Amino acid sequence: MYGGDTGGDAGSDQSRTKITTQQKTKYILHMFILIGSHAMIFWYLPIKGNMTLYGTPLCNEEKF
Repeated sequence: MYGGDTGGDAGSDQSRTKITTQQKTKYILHMFILIGSHAMIFWYLPIKGNMTLYGTPLCNEEKF
């Protein structure tokens, strides 16, 4: 399927890319930043804003 593979399992181990510690660390760091930033933007900041405006973490639509 890839490159010089003509069939069989003869070259499958040689064609795989090894994942280094640096790549694993980069992946974990990116996932932490991705999940952390989404939690901050879509969870923490709206609750903090509601606490500032209404004194409760829930939206209070009656005050509009």
